Amino acid sequence: MKRYLLNRLLILIPVMLGVCFITFLMVELTPGDPAEIILLKRDIGVTPEALAVARRQLGMEGPVLQRFINWLGRAARGDLGYSYTSGEAVAKEIFRRLPATLELAAGGLLVMLFLALSLGILAALFPRTAIDHLSRLTALLGASLPSFYLGLLLICYLAVPSPYLQVMGLGGLSHLLLPSLTLGFGLAAVYARLLRSSLLEVLQLDFIRAARARGLREAVVIGKHALRNALIPLVTVFGITVGGLLGGTVVVEQVFAWPGVGRLAVQAIFDRDIPVIQGYALFMALIYVLVNLAVDISYRYLDPRIKLGRKETG
Repeated sequence: MKRYLLNRLLILIPVMLGVCFITFLMVELTPGDPAEIILLKRDIGVTPEALAVARRQLGMEGPVLQRFINWLGRAARGDLGYSYTSGEAVAKEIFRRLPATLELAAGGLLVMLFLALSLGILAALFPRTAIDHLSRLTALLGASLPSFYLGLLLICYLAVPSPYLQVMGLGGLSHLLLPSLTLGFGLAAVYARLLRSSLLEVLQLDFIRAARARGLREAVVIGKHALRNALIPLVTVFGITVGGLLGGTVVVEQVFAWPGVGRLAVQAIFDRDIPVIQGYALFMALIYVLVNLAVDISYRYLDPRIKLGRKETG
């Protein structure tokens, strides 16, 4: 297990180096001079002398490879630079808004799990019935509706008539409910159909027949034996769709004026605030690879037949 974790962590190093290089290269290929942009934002005259000073402060002097190495060294120490707009450290701005994004992502994940488990299990237990057709229709709507459009529909038909639902800003449960539903509904569509298919396959296996033959209650057979094995494909897909969960918060935060990291990134794009864009890309990539590592480790606990590490497989 320790060797497996060490190997996985070593694999993350070239992945993050690749992300860093692509992020830095995108800035290099972006039209416009960052030094000129920052001078204009600070109402400083764009003169050759001012441009030279600004480029030196931004670390834009020297060959591209040397600038990348310098930038990578600062990023490794947690120094992501300073925002052109606010003048604050990018890392500080990201961590200040991160709790709001994590709260929204957690709410969307709970909605996704509730809908996916409910619809998937019921559709598998009652195939080709009205419940199964309703699950298929819900999955179709969830996969077809863009999140920004679904959010506007929920605002129009739920929030406007109700005095208890809030649609703007960060607050209590009344503020979190609609953004979480918007974020989780689309992701639940894929998981519900995948769980139905996986659970139907597991229910036909011999060990399920043996569990029923021993007289175990149906709830125990489904919950303890069948569902655990049916969840393995979902865990795999979850590791892949973490990007969809994180990327979905960007759109939802804009629709509901949620003060999270995604809204910060969108505003940075409009303001051409390059350090914030770079910091956001690196931070989200790090979260993505760490979640996928956690998903790989969770295989061991979902299915004891899966062994991790060379020593265990031998």
